[in-house]
Amino acid sequence: MTAASSAIARRLSVSPPLLVTLTIIAAVKCVILALNGPSLLPDSAGYIAYARAILDHAKAFAPVDWGAEAVPLFIFRPLGYPLFLAIAMLISSGGYAMVAAILQSLINGVAIYLMFTVSTRLLRSPWAAMAAVLVYAGSTSLLWDNAILSDSLYGSLWNIVIFALVGDLVGCWRLGAGRCLGLGLLWGAAVWVRDVGIYFTFLPIILFGLIAAHNRPQWRGVLARLFAFGLATAAMAGALVLLNLHRTGEAVFSITGVENWLRPAFDMATAGTAQPFADDSLISQTVRRTMTDYGFESQLRFIDDLHQHCRCTPTQMQSQFRAKYLSVIEQHPLAFARIVLRNFNYFALGELIADPVATINQYFELGAPDLGWRIPGFSMRNIAELRHRFSPTMLLLMILSVIGEIVSAIAFSAYLLGTPYVLFRASRQPSPGLSREWSAIAFLWFSFVGVSLAFSLVHFEARHALPILPAAAIGLVYVACFWLRRLEMLKPGTAYQ
Repeated sequence: MTAASSAIARRLSVSPPLLVTLTIIAAVKCVILALNGPSLLPDSAGYIAYARAILDHAKAFAPVDWGAEAVPLFIFRPLGYPLFLAIAMLISSGGYAMVAAILQSLINGVAIYLMFTVSTRLLRSPWAAMAAVLVYAGSTSLLWDNAILSDSLYGSLWNIVIFALVGDLVGCWRLGAGRCLGLGLLWGAAVWVRDVGIYFTFLPIILFGLIAAHNRPQWRGVLARLFAFGLATAAMAGALVLLNLHRTGEAVFSITGVENWLRPAFDMATAGTAQPFADDSLISQTVRRTMTDYGFESQLRFIDDLHQHCRCTPTQMQSQFRAKYLSVIEQHPLAFARIVLRNFNYFALGELIADPVATINQYFELGAPDLGWRIPGFSMRNIAELRHRFSPTMLLLMILSVIGEIVSAIAFSAYLLGTPYVLFRASRQPSPGLSREWSAIAFLWFSFVGVSLAFSLVHFEARHALPILPAAAIGLVYVACFWLRRLEMLKPGTAYQ
């Protein structure tokens, strides 16, 4: 790096490792966008239709015949991402998808900047922070930042708020009430993008609690900042309810549970571990009458059929499904526990965090499906094909896939199991200056595990983990740095600190 570029980096308060990191990430995303264009997935069509209805004389905000449809699109999909797409359409009516992908990457860049700054304090090294950011950026973030779906925007808004508060906790900056009000608006915007975010508002509240615990003389000020944050978030959530009240005549926050509450019951029936639809309820009768399998398309047909028979509103159906979900847990606790453990897929989570081969395969499968190619894994089918028609390239790719799975499993185990151990060892060494660091690392670990388990209680997809991948990346590097320091101390002639 030249002296001139270093001077520019200093003026912009951007360290050389951060500048290198952002350059690498930007270059990779630009190449993906140039070669593949924005990725359109099945759910993209619904968001695009919603955005066009917003621009078409605000038809998306018009009252609906509440109860005429089981899942009305403009109520089922939260407002935030269609509104974001509508803004992209105003910028470029023909190239809105490209505009949306670029904006998503820029907003993600803000989250990465905050992540890097906080990681530098937690990991005590800008180069370690660079490693953490690259682990995250090389994950499925590459796919979702380029996709016309809500996940990238939701994850970026989530992490802007979380890392802004973690930065306050560890002393990177101090947030006043005005900025906390702004963070509340951003968290509310994230809730507008993915309504499930309302359940996880307890995470910022925990961070405010940790900030107060480490600043006891100023706890009243922290309480005022929490109030500002909560007020803004509540206002955003309330605005969504008021909009739905106007459109439906009912104070509705979300109806996404219509398509989700029964997922564990369908999974049990598919696995054969329980018979959750053996009773005489209308739900069970409809399942037995209409479903020959329990795939997602069959689930959607079941919802439509049930709606025709019960003649109820989406919120009434959602209440029935939630009651069925709770009764299934009560009647089949062991089968439900198996579903939760299956959803909390240990090896799949490891691949999300630290397996570039799995990331590439997921991108080829979802982000560029026309290619019809993926790196072959180590399976009996691929072994049989290799025996039938030997290919050195295929063999090397299979070996690469196995290595990726092994490394990711080890790395994830080191993070998931090693973080509590490292924090326990660190807590036994009295060092008040590091207690904020331990609190932050513990919070990030808790947020990863807590969010993953929360989704596992109902339904967990890889994209649901996107907001918590930065927490895992930082924790992984933190554990690695701890053991590297331990090994360094064990070298002959090294004095213990």
